[in-house]
Amino acid sequence: MNVRRRRTSDGAFNEDGVIPLINVVFLLLIFFMLAGRIADAEKITVEPPTSTAAPEDHAGPTTIAIAADGQVFLDGVPVAAAEAARAAAGDDGDVLIRADGNAPATRTLEVAALVRELRPEGARLVVRIGR
Repeated sequence: MNVRRRRTSDGAFNEDGVIPLINVVFLLLIFFMLAGRIADAEKITVEPPTSTAAPEDHAGPTTIAIAADGQVFLDGVPVAAAEAARAAAGDDGDVLIRADGNAPATRTLEVAALVRELRPEGARLVVRIGR
């Protein structure tokens, strides 16, 4: 098959089918970026199965939660901020600080400073990006 290419006045080849193809690809890219969205994991409630073979002492990270009213919770149990920091200092695993979006920022900073003072490696502050 002999395909002839036309030369334009400046000497470059004119590929008639390439520009529309690029336009279609970009339109599809924009469509999938806008239409395809990852669902929030928080909207799905899942009760994971339990295993009898798993060791009992294997737990997830220690979580310090700060409610909107400033109350501090350690793994779901209300405690004083200093007590939560002491428990985090004695934990060898990860420590997460989860503060409500309406919680006072000074309270969050206070708890983070207490944890940092007793635990040099600190903790991770959990935040939601966007929206």
